Amino acid sequence: ITRGAFDEVFTPDVIGRCRSLKWVHAPGAGIDTYLYPNLAEASFVLTNGKIIQGPEVADQAMALLLALTRRVGYALRGVARDEIPRPVELRGKRALVIGLGGIGLGLAERLAAFGMTVDALSEENMPLTSFVDKIYLADQLPEALPGADAVIMAAPLTPASRKMSDV
Repeated sequence: ITRGAFDEVFTPDVIGRCRSLKWVHAPGAGIDTYLYPNLAEASFVLTNGKIIQGPEVADQAMALLLALTRRVGYALRGVARDEIPRPVELRGKRALVIGLGGIGLGLAERLAAFGMTVDALSEENMPLTSFVDKIYLADQLPEALPGADAVIMAAPLTPASRKMSDV
């Protein structure tokens, strides 16, 4: 089922009527739009594709960072070549990845491959990997932010993560 079709049928009204349903799988990684107040009383388990789509989303985040640092937007707008600011080299820069799930770990690996120092913010302490230099716990965001050249939010949208940024 496509995301659009799922959005049409997975509504608070439908949740209350599905008494014998045992499992619902939402397409995609983000399920924040489906966290209805009556979901806690539902008879089924709601799952999503956060691990399955991790590599693709990490690739997309990397592509967006490269588009910014390589000044792709200037070229797309037709700015003259000699007026485009010099590209930013990622090697030697520091990235902070917020969230070390499937997407965050994949992204950290890609950032490290470009020569970046990668720090991460996670809800739980986890073993270091070869591509994450330092892990901060969620309450250490003020310590983790200074010195970051790129901050990438890879955490699921929850009430706690929603308060991390005003963007």
